[in-house]
Amino acid sequence: MYILTTAAIGRLSDYDQLQMLELTKESQRKLMLLTLLSACKGKRVVEYAILMQELQLLSVRQVEDLIISAIEQDLLVGKLDQKSVCIINNANLI
Repeated sequence: MYILTTAAIGRLSDYDQLQMLELTKESQRKLMLLTLLSACKGKRVVEYAILMQELQLLSVRQVEDLIISAIEQDLLVGKLDQKSVCIINNANLI
């Protein structure tokens, strides 16, 4: 049920507006990954500041950890650019 609810919600900001149920940590993480992928879809370069806002994260490190997790799970193909503080998105696999 949680997986279906998480997929139906779509993005973290959508969930915040609904406030219909409390998500488990696993479901919250999946929702954050869905939000990350949505934010990167169709964009070559995405700044960390945008991702921090979309993901409601407070540090660059948290954003980078989530991006690394998405890359390791083969959900996202790209590289981190710490100098420009962005992700260079090479392709979306979903």
